[in-house]
Amino acid sequence: MAFSLRSVAHSEVGLVRTNNQDSAYVSGVVLAVADGMGGAAAGDLASTVAINRIAALSSAPPSSDISAALHAAVAAANDELAVLTTWNPALDGMGTTVDAAVLTGSQLAFEHIGDSRAYLLRAGILQRLTRDHSWVQQMIDSGQMSIQEAEQHPNRSRVTRIVNGHEEFRPEFFTLDLALNDRLLLCSDGLCGQVDESELQQLLATAELSKVSAQLIKAARAAGAPDNVTFIVADVVEQDDALDTVPGRLLGAAETLRVPQVPHVTIGGDTQLSSTEIRANGTGADSYDSPAVAAETDSNAEDIGLTTSSKPVATPRRSARVILIALVVVLAVIIGGGLFAVQSYLRQRFYLGPSDEVVAVYQGVPDQILGVPLAEILEHSDVHISDLPVYYAAQVRSFSLQADTLTGIEQTLDELRELATYCVAQRAQQPSPSNDPSSSNPSDNEISQTTKPSVTSSSQDATSTPTTVAPARPTSTIGLTWECP
Repeated sequence: MAFSLRSVAHSEVGLVRTNNQDSAYVSGVVLAVADGMGGAAAGDLASTVAINRIAALSSAPPSSDISAALHAAVAAANDELAVLTTWNPALDGMGTTVDAAVLTGSQLAFEHIGDSRAYLLRAGILQRLTRDHSWVQQMIDSGQMSIQEAEQHPNRSRVTRIVNGHEEFRPEFFTLDLALNDRLLLCSDGLCGQVDESELQQLLATAELSKVSAQLIKAARAAGAPDNVTFIVADVVEQDDALDTVPGRLLGAAETLRVPQVPHVTIGGDTQLSSTEIRANGTGADSYDSPAVAAETDSNAEDIGLTTSSKPVATPRRSARVILIALVVVLAVIIGGGLFAVQSYLRQRFYLGPSDEVVAVYQGVPDQILGVPLAEILEHSDVHISDLPVYYAAQVRSFSLQADTLTGIEQTLDELRELATYCVAQRAQQPSPSNDPSSSNPSDNEISQTTKPSVTSSSQDATSTPTTVAPARPTSTIGLTWECP
């Protein structure tokens, strides 16, 4: 039995962000959501590239292997991002999640990468079809973090797989057998990261399709809508030619952005081309200008996403103005290249330092140029510097704990958290000065920090509370000797 999809879709900037880096596409047979990331590094461009490639599947021949075509579209988007970042290194760091589904008869073919999600509501029960490619999901899978802890963790948006132009990108592919009256939800984490699944289930199960969009928007905004909010809701209905041929619709960044024309770009010894074009939408959207070579496109090349380039014809005479402009461009390229090299280095450096008397994670280096700091705070931790052993407190205040990966510095922070917890427990077990005059003896104090306290003396009242055994002294890989404050 063949089915059709009746869909509604929405994308908005949310209540906090200043621009929409999400993109989406919905047609009679294709559903796709992409959550771009990278901030100044063009997350909206990345999501637009991915959605443009996937949107082309709406016109795929019915006889084609749609599963292979979907995977090829996402791979092509990854390749195109590689071309763009090679052409304009300032774009390095952009990336996007992808959740895409293509209808074929009674099945949906899915491609998933990142932490955007796909859900299935069947018989009133909501099932998550995708597994987040995120750091907190890895912690949940390994038993190091509960789902409740993950929902509140400051790094819950840290993804481990995205489409970003790197060779090692690893999307997941699966197919879903559909049933009549199924309801599907594809969304960015601006929705599913703010509205819990029990509420999503209630809204999807009770709202008519014509009203569900407004209900989901209301729920996201009630939760603060700190991120872009993008979603598609699709009902599985009996096959209908009119629904199957509904024109495709772009949403979010892809609705206004076009991807830049790119001249010949060499990647790994191969010359590659990109056929898409970008221009600012006149409403404050980012413009991704770079020196480009004029392109002539024939219909066959456009079908496969390539362009043939024609270099501008140089005239024998060059005015002084042209030469001056050329010199300015060359100088700008040199300066820009230097700035990009600095930015790339800073993005790969992390350290721990003080901020409001707690340990904070910084990205960059603890230095300044002309009064401009070369680092920014990524996270304020729950570790108080005053709880740390003296040795480590000094290490934090002197910015000595550094790493070249975020994972590495997070591991160091975890060690500090364990040490602080140990010292707090030790301090709680120390007798107060008013009750133990000998506590001021340095030798006694030193012994008390390296041995477990004895059990309650037999001369004490039997009803008194026994002394709690201190936790085992933790081992550390970032220092040899230390003592609690």
